[in-house]
Amino acid sequence: MRAAILIVALIAWSVALPTLGNAQDAFETRGERFEFSGVSFPSVADTFAVMMVQRFPNPSAGTQLQYRSPIAPRMPFDIYIYEADLRAGTEEAVRQEFDTALEGVEAYSREDVEVTTESSDTITITAVDGVSYRGWRGQFRLDRGSASQTSLLYVFVKNGWFFKYRISVERALRTFLEPRVQAFLRQTLADVAIDGG
Repeated sequence: MRAAILIVALIAWSVALPTLGNAQDAFETRGERFEFSGVSFPSVADTFAVMMVQRFPNPSAGTQLQYRSPIAPRMPFDIYIYEADLRAGTEEAVRQEFDTALEGVEAYSREDVEVTTESSDTITITAVDGVSYRGWRGQFRLDRGSASQTSLLYVFVKNGWFFKYRISVERALRTFLEPRVQAFLRQTLADVAIDGG
């Protein structure tokens, strides 16, 4: 029964669909997949449904996909997809991009949020299609007054494109949601595709 309710909720969410960055971009549905600005992606990945899609005005900034789950509806899971400069080699490029993203998280602390880096290390995810992706994972504690969150950052390269994932969750939910996060990474690394990539 719970599975049926979850499926109905995910379908309802996926129908409520995305805010688009530019009206000139083609947005097509193909079964349970969508295509926007050269990116093809699933409407639902694990328990997360796509809620917003945006292409940034600067082409090098790429495309953002935002998924949400009815399990934790205030918890967006963002994927940023943009072309990778691999001249230094894939592993070094991923590390450099992770460091740049890490600086962005730390800059956030200059506002009214205290950021504490809890861990950062390499990670290997084997996607549902059997392909393994080696990247970087960072975990941060975000404190704003009495509110505390865990923020996760992942960076991978797939076919010459960076896949940067960001999610922040209430600390009480992090252990419960960790398997969902891993399942989401495994599915989207397999199922999100870039034209020509």
